[in-house]
Formats: sequence, C-alpha cells, structure tokens
Amino acid sequence: MTGLLEDVLILGKTEAKQTKIYPIKIKFLEFINPIIEQIGFATDHKNEIKISENANECSIFVDQELGKNIFVNLLTNASKFSNDKAPIHINISNTDSEAIVEVIDSGIGIDNKELESIFTAFQRGNNVGTIQGTGLGLAIVKKSIERHNGKIKIESELGKGTRITVFLPLK
Repeated sequence: MTGLLEDVLILGKTEAKQTKIYPIKIKFLEFINPIIEQIGFATDHKNEIKISENANECSIFVDQELGKNIFVNLLTNASKFSNDKAPIHINISNTDSEAIVEVIDSGIGIDNKELESIFTAFQRGNNVGTIQGTGLGLAIVKKSIERHNGKIKIESELGKGTRITVFLPLK
C-alpha cells in the first residue's frame, strides 16, 4: 500500500510539474550501477543485467531522483516479466544532442493493441496473469522522461520480449 501511495504521489507531482528538476551530466555507469545493484538485491539476482561495452564512454543528463525512478521502473519491469536467469540488456549511445538508452528483455511481451495505452496510469497488459503491479510504473517513466524534454519508444512482441528506448537530451 505504501508503494502504491508513493507511486501515485510521484505521478501526480510529475504530471503537475510541481517538482523542480535539477539535471546534471553524469557518466552513465556511475549513474546506473547503483540502480542495477538495487534491482539485483530486490529480485535476488533473478536476472543478469548486461551493459553495453561502450557504456563507460557515455554520459547522461538527468535529474538523479527522476532518473532513478525511470530506470528502477524499467529494470524492475524487465525482471518481473522475464523468466529466471534470462538476461536483461542495457545499451547506451550518445549523439551530439542526446543519450539513447535501450532496456531489452526476453520476457512475456506486450500485445501490439495495448502498446498505445501502456503508458496510461493503472493500465496493465492483459497477459500479466498473477504478476503483481499497479499499472503506474510506465506512466511515471513517461512523465519523468517528458519532464527532461525526452522521448520514449516501445517495441514488443508477445512471448519474445520488449525493447524500451529512452531518448534524453544531453543539455
């Protein structure tokens, strides 16, 4: 219940743009490694999270609190909806103007008919069965990315997995 209330508050503040954001430029590995450790601990290291080799050379420009919410939600979903021991991949690249981060899993996937509404609060896929969740995670992710003037793209295939691509400006 506490987690649900926290998610509702985060979503409400993000939608209302009540929370000021303070993006900083940070090396991606410095930013993402503590999040990966947190996810590993929370999931009892159910899935190996593999980061692209070039990640050491890449940066991200992000408000650390909102950025943490973005990637905790994305990695939690990737783990929650994947089989045990199935790897999760994080790819990052930098262009002159943006950081592009992909989170790729080989989980249950999302039906194409549901992709348009998956970022709506309290929306969950019809194929989630008994997997717990509130349907707020991806709504929070999208609103948090929009607060950074970024974009999010999702590609998915039922039974094959999901690729979520986050585009965040570097300034």
